[in-house]
Amino acid sequence: MSLSTFLSNAMASMYMSSRSKEIMVSEKTRELTTAGFLMGQGLTTELAAILLQYLDAASICRLQRTCRMWRQEILAMDSSLWTKLIKMYFGMELPVAAMPTALSYVMLTQEEARIELTHTSSLVKEYSAFEEYRRTERDNGIIAMFCDICMFENQQIAQAIAKQRYGALPMVIVETPQSVIKFRKLSHHVGQINFVPLENPLWPALELPNVDESTPGFINYAFNLAKITPGYEHLQDNVVRTILKNIMVFTTRAHAQRYMNSIGIHVPTVALDDSGAPYSLCFSNPLRQRLQNLRLAEREKYIKDHILAMEQSISAMKQRQQTTIR
Repeated sequence: MSLSTFLSNAMASMYMSSRSKEIMVSEKTRELTTAGFLMGQGLTTELAAILLQYLDAASICRLQRTCRMWRQEILAMDSSLWTKLIKMYFGMELPVAAMPTALSYVMLTQEEARIELTHTSSLVKEYSAFEEYRRTERDNGIIAMFCDICMFENQQIAQAIAKQRYGALPMVIVETPQSVIKFRKLSHHVGQINFVPLENPLWPALELPNVDESTPGFINYAFNLAKITPGYEHLQDNVVRTILKNIMVFTTRAHAQRYMNSIGIHVPTVALDDSGAPYSLCFSNPLRQRLQNLRLAEREKYIKDHILAMEQSISAMKQRQQTTIR
């Protein structure tokens, strides 16, 4: 190849490389300009508020860290935003005047994890026994514990019903009576376990009497409020209905008593203001469902680590608050 040909090819290559870079820079500039317009002028406060309604707590926290504009928008609607999220995920009605923040949400998340850890620790012997039995016996007939097959969106309602039906929460649903005999024969578990065979021709047909919607303080029947965890829908109209029976949920005990006085008979009721500490066992929740495929030891470790992480987050958030005040 001659020197002139080599120089010609080299110059052509340099030109193409330079041109390619110009195009790339032009594309990037257009990208940044468009993003800047959307973040600056194209996205109104009203549109930002609508978009935020579709995000969960973790997404909102990540979005808040992307740029100053989003941070300002989120802080401007802080109380209303976290009020909605707390109601959605914890079923708690906090007034905007209470000024709930991300800190409120994290503290509730930590409390949810503490409750779940108490539940798991209370049933560690039973969970361990079933885990070991399922590992050694493929045809084991074990379906689930009653506390794991349904949940309630409102945690206050869930706790009230758990206290009322505390004896039923650790009941174990199995396929047949023979499944119970087989477990008792082959399992190493020592202790009392109540079983409910699904193969039961005598499931009672329970009807829930109609209640006037205007009845003061009446929320609904517990059965109607229960959400069946995925995979256990076939247990709704037999096991769940039989165990929850016709329990009625009221906002206050006074409302429940007034209703019973009006109909002249006693019916099973729970009220959100019923006194007493929460029962150690609880119904299923999103945290338990996320961990359902982990072994017991892994679940316990995850929950403990989760509680510790929340503790660190709470400490950091409180420290930032104090720094801001100063």
